[in-house]
Parts: sequence; C-alpha cells; structure tokens
Amino acid sequence: MLKVLIIDDEEPSREAIKILGDWDRLGVQQILEANGGLPGMELINEHRPDIVLLDMKMPEVNGSEVLCMICQDHPHIATIVISGYGDFQYTKQAIQSHVVDYILKPLVRHDLNRALDKAVAIIETKKKVKNEFFEKNIVVNISLPKLKSDIYMSIIEGKFHKQNQVEHLKTVYDEGYPYYQAFTLIFLNLDHIQKTRFHNDLTLLYFAVSNVINEFGSQYLNCFSFLNPRQDREFIIVICGQRVADMNLLSRTSVNKAMIKLKELFGLFVVGAAGTIGFGLDSLSASYHAAKDFLLSINLLSLKDFILTNSTYCNSKRKHSINSRMSLFRNAFRDSDSKYAKGILDEFIGQITKSNYFSLGDAQRNLEEFQFNLYDLVLELCIHDENIEQATEDGLKPKDFILDYVSFEQYCNLLYQILHSYFAKIGQGHNRKGKFHISLVKEYIEQCYFEEINIAIFTERYFLSRQYLMKLFKQEYGCGIYEYLQIFRMNKAKELLDDPQLKIQQIAEMLGYKDTNYFSKAFKNYFGHSPSDHRGIVENNP
Repeated sequence: MLKVLIIDDEEPSREAIKILGDWDRLGVQQILEANGGLPGMELINEHRPDIVLLDMKMPEVNGSEVLCMICQDHPHIATIVISGYGDFQYTKQAIQSHVVDYILKPLVRHDLNRALDKAVAIIETKKKVKNEFFEKNIVVNISLPKLKSDIYMSIIEGKFHKQNQVEHLKTVYDEGYPYYQAFTLIFLNLDHIQKTRFHNDLTLLYFAVSNVINEFGSQYLNCFSFLNPRQDREFIIVICGQRVADMNLLSRTSVNKAMIKLKELFGLFVVGAAGTIGFGLDSLSASYHAAKDFLLSINLLSLKDFILTNSTYCNSKRKHSINSRMSLFRNAFRDSDSKYAKGILDEFIGQITKSNYFSLGDAQRNLEEFQFNLYDLVLELCIHDENIEQATEDGLKPKDFILDYVSFEQYCNLLYQILHSYFAKIGQGHNRKGKFHISLVKEYIEQCYFEEINIAIFTERYFLSRQYLMKLFKQEYGCGIYEYLQIFRMNKAKELLDDPQLKIQQIAEMLGYKDTNYFSKAFKNYFGHSPSDHRGIVENNP
C-alpha cells in the first residue's frame, strides 16, 4: 500500500486534493499533510512517502527547495508539482527534478488522477525490479529456518516430544556441537524502523535481522535466530558450541557484534540477555528462561544497548504498578479534570524516578495495563466510540501511536500521550451527548463564507475529531465541508454576477478569494464557463 504526502500552505487546496484523488483505486493507504516546505521536508525524512504532491509557491521554504532535497536525498519518491502559477522558472525546475507531472490550480479531478496513475506506474515498476532479489532469497531460505524455529520454540515451551519427532530432531541437533545457550533480544524502536526503513514490511525486517545475526557464527559456534511468535519485538538466538570454554568466550562476543551491526545497518536499538550454557537440547529451555528473566530486569532508567549477565541480574528491586492509581484516574475522568489526571501520572513517574529502578518488565506491564484500564474507563463513562472500537483490533494500541521507547523519558512521554488520547475521547463522548448538531457547521459556512474557513475552527469549537466531524457532515449533506463551502460560494457568485455594477474583482473579494484569477478558474471548473461569459449569457437571455 502507498503513502502520499501533500505539501501546500493552503488548507483548502490540501482538502481539494484529498477529495478529488481516487485513493482506494490507486492503493493509497495513508495521506499525510504539511502546511509548508519546512514541515514537509521533516515529514519526508520521517515517513518516507511514495508520492509527494507539492505546491511551488510557499512562504519561507518554497517548492523549489523541497524538490532539490527530494532529488538529492530521496530519489525514489514520485513527485507531482501542483501550482497556481504557470511561471517558466517553476516549470524548468520541475523538469530538471524529473517530476512525474506538473498541473495547475484549481485542480481538475481527471488531471490529478492521471498524474497519480503515472506516479503509481513508475513506483510499481521500480518495486518489481527491486523485489525480485528479495523474493528469490526469501523463497530459497524460508522452509528450513521455519522448521528449525518451530522445533526450537517447542523445546523452549516444553512441548517437544523426542519419541514422536525423532526425524525433526535431526534438523536442529548436531553431535559435534552438543552445548547450547540461548540469548534473547528486544528491539525497542521496532515500530519506528518498520515504518521508516522497511515501508511497514515487518516480514522483510525480520528476514534482514535474521540474516545479519546468523552471519556471526564461526567454525566453533553455530548461530541460529528467529522471531518469538508470542512477542513481535523479541528475537531468540540459539548458539551451539563444541566446548564450554569456546562458548564462554565467543558466544557473547558474537551476539554483541550482531547487535552493533543491526544498529549500524538499520538503526535498531537492541538490548539483550544471555542464558546459561548447558549440555544437550534439554538444557535450552532453562537457558532461554534465564535469559528472559535477566532481560526483563534491565533498568530502564539507565538503559543502554548491551548484553546482561546473571552477575548484574536483580529481581529484588521494588516493583511499581499504575493499577493502584486507577480509582484516582476514574475520578479525574468522571469530573473531566485533565489537570488532576496529569497530576496522578506525574506522581507515579516521580515515585519511579526517586527509586532509581524501573525494570523493562515492569515498564511493559504498566504500559499494557494503563491502556486496557483507560479503555475500560472510556467505555464506562461515555458512549461507544468507533475509533476506540477499532483500536481493540490492535490490542488497544492507540491509533497512529508508535509504542517505542529507548529511554525512560520517551516512556514517560508515551504514557502522557496515551492519557491525553483517551481523555480526549471522553470529551468527544460528552459533546455528542450535548446539544451539538452538524447543522451548526452548515450555518457557520452560510454566514461566514467570505472568511478563511478551515476544519480546525470546528474541531476546536465543538471538541470533535477532524475525521468524525467530516464524516458526520457528509452523512448529513452528501458532500464534504470544503465541497459545501465551494458550492455555496459558487451559487453566491452567480447571484452577485447578476448585478452589473459589481466588478469581477469585487465579487472575488466578497466571496473570500484573494486572487481574481483563482476565482475565475474555480468558477469555470464548476459551471463550465468563466464569470465574464456568464454575464454575457445572462444578458443574452434576460
């Protein structure tokens, strides 16, 4: 699925692009927006979109500067220039930057989708060539590794029966390497790397990680890694060795090198733990569980990427739980007291900071409990919300949140974001129970059509989400908010053009258009003839 970024300093223009584009047919999954060149460049670096629709004339950082950055740093992006200006210098810059197409405002649906079709065709051609190599390697290497990982996992979980699976045992057991040791690795910034480096292709990310780790075996050690099917952030490494002395020296060194390589190649922040060394496959389960206990004891307050050993293992530290504060959060949510809710979270975080210890295990447990409990509060205190119901499909993961944290500071910020997100849903529920009706938005447009109108006016006034507000308006009136504004302005323009005393420039200004040419083009796109022609038609047909 494709990701599109719209860079334009005018919100109505961005909304028009979103309305006119045939996104479902094109396979576009996500549409991002930037209201200028600088935030646009930041979003390009962060999200790596497949297609960029770019306005050329913007304040501060203009379209030409953005095009130069795309050419130098992101040549894979298909760029479409959209501008209200037919200036040669912009056209020349677009040609030099190898843009897919150059179209003028106001937009016409056919022209926009034709340009998007060209962009998608170019992207698919590039991807087909690029993916051929990966597909061949995945097909060749998938069968045996999958069988080995299934066997190792069944051994770790105590579900492997030697008598019934003797043939399968030969796949993982080598008499020349009788000693076994398990390592466990956690990828703390997995979501971010998946989105920014692997275009949301988690399978490809796991394949790349396995290849890197497995390369660090030697003539004395066999190394095999695989994803823990129970936890998508955890990789398990099984080391087989000839002698205990070799493993004590080499296994940790090999895994440390693999961790460093993963950070260098992909930017993955990895923490890991080593289990005990044992003789035979039967020892593997105990080795893994020891490694997992060591890993979960790592102190988030002093986190760094390293291998933890039993010499630094500590499970006697004080455990922290946010569950004991949920009755206080319930009172804050019930009273719509956001400051009180934040104060409760401040106190919890302060207690952790004073203790100087907060294990990764406690961090993950509290994060999961916090989400589940806040979700229950929302269901208890307010009407069901379709966005919340959708979130349950992803284990209550808040929409558009990245649940990564590589430091205690990031972990705290994530807790505050989750609190704010669910508190906002309470506000939405209360609003829907009140006197709000979507007709209020329609009335505002009809009374203030000559002003600059954007969705934020209504979201801030009625405490409703952008998506919910736009959906509600379309259900009630059959068109979007910006479409209705355009329809009302055009009908008003017809009325004003009937007055011969008014100049077209005056009419444009009365309707809220800063540019007379833009108004004329918009009028022609809507009615099929220009404002001047319309006056001629009226005069000839009194």
